Amino acid sequence: MTEPASALIDGFARRLETADVAFAHGAADARGEARLLVLGYLEGHAWDAAAPPALRALLRRRIEARIPAAHLTGFAWFAERWFQVSPGVMIPRSPLQEAILNGFHPWCRRPPTRILDLCCGCGALGIAAALRFPDARATLVDVDPAAIACSRRNIERFGLAGRVQARLGSLFDGLPAERFDLILANPPYVPKAELEGLPPEFLSEPRLGLAAGDDGLDCWRAILAGLGGRLRPGGLLAGEAGNVASALQREFPALSFIWLELERAQRLADGSFGVFVLDANATLRC
Repeated sequence: MTEPASALIDGFARRLETADVAFAHGAADARGEARLLVLGYLEGHAWDAAAPPALRALLRRRIEARIPAAHLTGFAWFAERWFQVSPGVMIPRSPLQEAILNGFHPWCRRPPTRILDLCCGCGALGIAAALRFPDARATLVDVDPAAIACSRRNIERFGLAGRVQARLGSLFDGLPAERFDLILANPPYVPKAELEGLPPEFLSEPRLGLAAGDDGLDCWRAILAGLGGRLRPGGLLAGEAGNVASALQREFPALSFIWLELERAQRLADGSFGVFVLDANATLRC
């Protein structure tokens, strides 16, 4: 990073600290958001005389229009890589990225060879897992055509076209009858009553990527109902339930959810991280 870029980050952070904005898409504070804005822009542009005025214009839009940095720059930082993310596509930010980078130690008994990413958005979870496990093939699934188009661009970006594919569809519908070693899922989980209270930044994302019925569990019910026979022996389901994690646990008391403790992720209001793993033996009781 150039010294002028660093100075811009410092100045942008000061502006964002006093602005009426929410940090909910990969940054925990004003400085983190400033870094995403400047470094995300530089991922797609060279540093030249046009960069400072272009970045200042993006900062104004960030503050005035309340658009997240990733949708202004076209790039999101996730699992230590820059992913392309188009406006109108969910911005990757799941705490599961830490578990992926750690190889799901100690829960993953052997390196997975078949990975499935449900509700994949721009494909970040599945692609990050495929990069972490270089012998694995991965399938990415989403019901949103814009998300699948973005996923395919990221597959090409990381040179994974030979072993990662993106499919348009709803969860397990239309998938071949095969089983997986690792299933990743970050589905919609925002309860209906909470949708209207979300900060304006969330209007930049598709409602179908957020809304999950009255209690936020509609998608998780569908995933767990369709999971039978989809995991190989010793396989793992890794998922995010966010602030409805407690409700998910109450809904499925017979399942042995392992709620992850993480080192780098930001905790939710209840002190948890809202992400879990569930092994194949546990899912047999779904």
